[in-house]
Amino acid sequence: MPAADLPAAKEGSFYTSQLKGCGVYDSRGEHVGTVTGILEAGSSNVLRVDHEGREILIPFAEEYIKAIDPAQGRIEVELPEELRDLNK
Repeated sequence: MPAADLPAAKEGSFYTSQLKGCGVYDSRGEHVGTVTGILEAGSSNVLRVDHEGREILIPFAEEYIKAIDPAQGRIEVELPEELRDLNK
């Protein structure tokens, strides 16, 4: 269904398709990368994030995702270094 045909998301909610293109920032305000897509992985989705030409996969879980503001194109995360370096 085209995005223009979708009903407006409820207050505080969003469609995962709205996350594509959002900037991802860590707790220090450093740019981690840009969301390129969402992987559906059973019970939990995974953000696909491009970081300087390499992909970082971030589980869509409260443990890692701290704030989402699709209107501002911003996602704030808290990632352990091991997760950032996992896909090197």
